[in-house]
Amino acid sequence: MHGNDFLTLAGKLAAQTAYGAAGYRSSVSRAYYGAYHLARSYLADANIHCPKNCGNEHLWIQRMFRQCDLEEGIEVGIALSNLHESRKAADYELENLEIESQANAQLCSLRADEIRSRIDDCSRRAIASQIEAGIRKYKRLVREE
Repeated sequence: MHGNDFLTLAGKLAAQTAYGAAGYRSSVSRAYYGAYHLARSYLADANIHCPKNCGNEHLWIQRMFRQCDLEEGIEVGIALSNLHESRKAADYELENLEIESQANAQLCSLRADEIRSRIDDCSRRAIASQIEAGIRKYKRLVREE
């Protein structure tokens, strides 16, 4: 299982009308989780892991990217944070009817694809080493390393 599998499912659910609101909400949720797992894998490949006492791994991953001192990584953190908010609305705010539209599901699926593309960009050797150095610097600053 890979984050890309969730992104594929999110796109399929966003494109279909057969499942209605539940399908669109599920699409938003799968889009976020696909992007989340790609970001988590990126950090794990750099041997950067969430400490046991971090509280919330989702927020921790977003924070690591936002604090990495490089625009490409910061953009991943911001986009992941925004998609996370959409996911929470889709999963918990059943009175929020705006979240359950096909247009919103398609938008969230596109946002997740953009996050995947940005993570791919971050994987290039020169950028990857700068992002990893920025994250390690931040972790030392907050005494996680």
